Amino acid sequence: MTDEINNVELVNKLMNLPLFRDMDVHQINHILEASSKRELPVGEVLCHPMTIDERLAVLVDGELRLESNEGEKLAEMVPFRIVGEMGVLTGQPRKTRVIAEKPSLVYVLEAVQLQSLLEHEPEIITHMQISLIKGLYERIGAMNDDIRNLKDQSKRFRTRLRELAPEDPLLVEYTS
Repeated sequence: MTDEINNVELVNKLMNLPLFRDMDVHQINHILEASSKRELPVGEVLCHPMTIDERLAVLVDGELRLESNEGEKLAEMVPFRIVGEMGVLTGQPRKTRVIAEKPSLVYVLEAVQLQSLLEHEPEIITHMQISLIKGLYERIGAMNDDIRNLKDQSKRFRTRLRELAPEDPLLVEYTS
């Protein structure tokens, strides 16, 4: 792992993350103070699928791999990314596994620590909830764009299939 970054740089980086974007330095420092620093060796599983996250983690150094329940690699996560915020704030189970691809440094905020922090600084949860809603809205917008593109592509494929094989049974299946 690279040399540890200083607290000022860390706070600045965290303030640019969507979940923490509307928070001030004081609030970010409280989150860091409530968090524990963990070093993950290669191969260590940070999050398991079909479990409810009891913590959120911020990847500060290294690289994490996001994979499906079946073990298919879905994405790589590089610093500075937050893992587990949806689950810890919504109580919904994870759909993916997160594994250290390289030695990694994460700051982990347990749900009980988060709850205690929120009791003392309730505006933090307001910022997190608003950021979470904005993030979900952006994801839904991106998914709608993907759906629109897939529909257009499907329409082009059907048109081309009609040209190449007008009697193909697939055309009957997809034109109804």
